[in-house]
Amino acid sequence: MKKQNVGGQAVIEGVMMQSKNYRAIAVRKSNGEIELKKERIKSWVQDKKIDKIPFLRGAFVLFETMIEGMKSLNYSSEFFMEDDEEEEDAIDRFLKKIFKDKANDAIMAVSMVLAMLISVFFFVLIPTSVVGAFSWLIKNNIVLNLMEGLLRITILILYMLGISKFEDIKRTFMYHGAEHKVIYCYENDLELTVENAKKFGTLHPRCGTNFLFLVMATSIILFSFFGWPNIIARIIMRILCIPIVAGISYEIIKFLGKYDNILSKIVAYPGMMLQHITTNEPDDEQLEVAIKALKAGEVDAVFPIYQSLDKAERNSLLLTEEILKTPMTAIILNNNFDESAANKVAVAKGYTDIEWYVKECYPKWLLNEYKNFNECLTAVSTGAADCVVESTYVYKNLLGHRTVKSVALSKVAKVSFAVNRNDKNLLLIMNRAIAMTPHSA
Repeated sequence: MKKQNVGGQAVIEGVMMQSKNYRAIAVRKSNGEIELKKERIKSWVQDKKIDKIPFLRGAFVLFETMIEGMKSLNYSSEFFMEDDEEEEDAIDRFLKKIFKDKANDAIMAVSMVLAMLISVFFFVLIPTSVVGAFSWLIKNNIVLNLMEGLLRITILILYMLGISKFEDIKRTFMYHGAEHKVIYCYENDLELTVENAKKFGTLHPRCGTNFLFLVMATSIILFSFFGWPNIIARIIMRILCIPIVAGISYEIIKFLGKYDNILSKIVAYPGMMLQHITTNEPDDEQLEVAIKALKAGEVDAVFPIYQSLDKAERNSLLLTEEILKTPMTAIILNNNFDESAANKVAVAKGYTDIEWYVKECYPKWLLNEYKNFNECLTAVSTGAADCVVESTYVYKNLLGHRTVKSVALSKVAKVSFAVNRNDKNLLLIMNRAIAMTPHSA
């Protein structure tokens, strides 16, 4: 089982978290209670397989993320609106009169259009106009584009610093920090508790703040190829290039999330520094909200799980009845492999089911993590690791054609489904279904 990717966003007095299939919003209400909303993600980008097309997917994902982010913010704001005391403005009344039941969607669409127009004004029109005033003095197009980009970044930083002075925004930035800490806790395979989350920092390489900076930096490079035409042409060109800039920036942010090397750290550094503005250290109650959102945003059940009941409990999981026993194979370099020795095992990052099996059945073995399965095989071939462990079925179907040596392990993996320990109803349903299957006897 590969650990799923999770992401999120701070909302008003809460956090939104989402995995591939689920989105959850947890909001701390005025009375101290946590309101939780969970929904299955309906993604047009995923349905049309656009998320599989590099560079094209970035603009579509950005647009869809903006819509869902605004919906999450609107949901959280509903808990803090003064009932019957706030009068609707003329625009709201007009939209409700015209669109009736679809008024909220219309209001959100108008808000997004206004937000985009304001963004174009501050991050396109102002920078290119100001720098254009110096074009009679500076004849180098690359220098002019660089100056425009730096001014754009300066405006972004000043905007962030300005809004960070408001008390409500400070609290939102604290929830932003809570979101990052809890995601780190999850990614490091620790139990999701406040104490564990406190161990981590508030800066994360896949943050939206990083994405904003990458958009700014990418635009400098891209716009430099178009020279320095008249101001109308520059404005039109910059607006038309937004999808291209978003596509390139999205691929870079995915790279930062996938790799942890010197290059990725250098690229991520400026955006990480900006997060000193957009994240604050959260308190325990805010971490609790983020944890509830992340737990609710995870999948309902995971398969396969090779883990004992007590270890599952420590990982906040409940196990179904055993479904089957699967033989396991060790991929080795030499035939003198000793199963009882303290072997070094290469494990691909995120494949926690294999980690759990090794810890459960071979506690003397030493686990070494690698980026992917191919690197694990390389580690064995070079002698850096003694073996790679995989299900025998997977080994025969996917690796049987490779010229690698293998040995069957004596201890089988007991396979079950795992569910969230708070979802006992789902556990009951799944155990009944397992009991009805022919192989359960």
